[in-house]
Amino acid sequence: MKTIFKWFGAALIFLFAVLLIRTFTFGEGAVEVKSVPLLEIDETGFAERFAGGLRIPTVAYTDRSKMDPKAFKAFHSYLESN
Repeated sequence: MKTIFKWFGAALIFLFAVLLIRTFTFGEGAVEVKSVPLLEIDETGFAERFAGGLRIPTVAYTDRSKMDPKAFKAFHSYLESN
């Protein structure tokens, strides 16, 4: 029984050593990332469109009989139009 514990302990120490070595030698070269210009956004228009989407009462229930499919269709058409 002692031999099993010795082998198990040796295996754990070995795995821990491999883990430490791989952790400290892990490296990734610096990646060059190009700068992307910021988009010009009409903040007022965005807020109005977002608020318009929030006004549509789309509530999903587990019981499908409680769901209103008209609200989801209205939301879908709202997204397509804006």
